[in-house]
Amino acid sequence: MTDQSTTETGMTPDAASERVDRGMAALSHEDWATALINFRSVDDALRFASEPSTRIQWARALGGLGMVQLMDAKALRAEMADVDEQSARDFRWELKKALAYFDRALAIQTDATHRTEVEGYKAYALVLLDRKDTAVDLIRRLIAGDGGRALERQVADIRRITIPEDAVVQGVLHDLWTEANP
Repeated sequence: MTDQSTTETGMTPDAASERVDRGMAALSHEDWATALINFRSVDDALRFASEPSTRIQWARALGGLGMVQLMDAKALRAEMADVDEQSARDFRWELKKALAYFDRALAIQTDATHRTEVEGYKAYALVLLDRKDTAVDLIRRLIAGDGGRALERQVADIRRITIPEDAVVQGVLHDLWTEANP
């Protein structure tokens, strides 16, 4: 049974879950501002929470913040006509910020379903950062663990904001899917 009492932070696990769900719904409609507001409110309220049910929601919010950051990085890259050294650094910096959110979420997330989702987004960011070896290991585990269902979201996310580097991500996913399902 989940403890639904108000936490030391003033937000119940149910209220946090509702906020994160609103943020996720906003992400699916590409309403980044609404998603950001919801995720940040949970992050601000639950940052120092100790109850496991509350920490699950905090980790979900961190994963959502990572996803918003990842989409921001892709939007930045999509606006670049020519990629010079500075703009490439800017793109990589934005991706690293997304990766930091994913790593924080994974450090505290205990729910397997939510961990899998964040691991998929982390793998996506790693490929965009040209850290394919690390991403390949993670993607293989995801395919082995749930038959690739976690990666379906990443494929859908590739299509949200299209950048040239998505072709590399699609190629890695295709190769690993083919490897696992000959």
